[in-house]
Amino acid sequence: MYNKNLNRWKLKKWYEVVAPEYIQTKNHIIGSVISHDESNLVGRIIRVSLADITGRIDDDKSLYSTLLFRTTHVRGSQIASEVVGFEIALSYLKNLARSGKTVIHHVQRVKLKDGTEITVKSFLVTSAKVSAIVKRNLRKKLHVELELELSNKKFGDFINSLIDESLNTKIYRELNKINPIDHFMIKKFEI
Repeated sequence: MYNKNLNRWKLKKWYEVVAPEYIQTKNHIIGSVISHDESNLVGRIIRVSLADITGRIDDDKSLYSTLLFRTTHVRGSQIASEVVGFEIALSYLKNLARSGKTVIHHVQRVKLKDGTEITVKSFLVTSAKVSAIVKRNLRKKLHVELELELSNKKFGDFINSLIDESLNTKIYRELNKINPIDHFMIKKFEI
C-alpha cells in the first residue's frame, strides 16, 4: 500500500544551524532543523537558551534568557545564522520586581560603531521605593551610560558583552552611585 506521508518524510534531511563567527562559544552548532527543500530554511527564526550557549546551567538568568537567530544561507548540510534579538522571560523579571521596590523600564535606540541600529530595552529594580526625582536621575544616567558604552562597540562585541554580562555589570556600578539598586539588566534588544 502506498503511503504518501511516509514517502514525504523520507525525503526530508537534517541540517545543522551554525552560530555566527563573532559569538564566543565552545560549540558553534546551536541546533538542527529538518526540511525537504533548502529554500524553506532561509529566514527561519531559531530561539536558543543562553544556558545552551554558555554552558552555565546553574545560573537562573541564563536559563531564562534567549538569543534569537535568523538563518541566512545554506552551505551543504549546515545553515549559517545571524543574531537578530535577545530577550529575558517575563516570568523571571516579575520574580525580581517585589513589593516595596521601584521598577524602572527604559527603551532606547542606539547606533553601534559599525552602523547597526538597535533598540535596547532595560530593566532596573531599586533596593527601596524612590522618589520621582531619583527615578528621573536614574533614567538620565542610564541613557547616557548606554549611549557611551554601545556607541564604541561593534555588533559582535555587543553580543559577547551581553552574553558574559560585562555590559550589565558596568552600567550597574554606575547606576549604583546615584541610588542603591538590586538588579539591572538588558531585558531585550531588537535590530
